[in-house]
Amino acid sequence: ANGVSAGPSGAFLGVGGISCIATKLQPEALLWRGDKVISLQTHIRAGSGWQLGDASAVNAPGQIVGTGKLNGRDAVYLLSRR
Repeated sequence: ANGVSAGPSGAFLGVGGISCIATKLQPEALLWRGDKVISLQTHIRAGSGWQLGDASAVNAPGQIVGTGKLNGRDAVYLLSRR
């Protein structure tokens, strides 16, 4: 089901078979696939300067947008599947 639901600890964003969790208790963007929760940080190149914070939205093709830090400065990101 498409949509967003929120609770005191964050938000759950889901589109089709793709689900993305954004949490405020531990500001880290997470991806939920099946029964596994994976840090989105592991999907970017080490040493890139990015520290992904939260995930704000996910669309049907699986692109995820959110906020984080790039070389210590506030920034937004867009992750796309390869």
